[in-house]
Amino acid sequence: MAEKHLDPDDPFTLNGHAVALTAGEAEEHMLEMTDTIIQEFSTLGWTSGMILNMFKKPFYRMPYMICQQKGEEFIKSRIARVF
Repeated sequence: MAEKHLDPDDPFTLNGHAVALTAGEAEEHMLEMTDTIIQEFSTLGWTSGMILNMFKKPFYRMPYMICQQKGEEFIKSRIARVF
């Protein structure tokens, strides 16, 4: 595998930015992020059980954070809605 030096102007580098949101906006975005993650992995052929397990693993940072904040029942309800 070729080694690539880090380029601060690389357009494919992921960057996060804090954004001030109201509580309602934050809840709306949380729902959208959750559903998007579930939809994306379902199109890859993941089962509902595989997706639920992903939300429980710290390796998957955003899904894990959502599960920690909203709880497993929330994740199950969103998975059921998508499937």
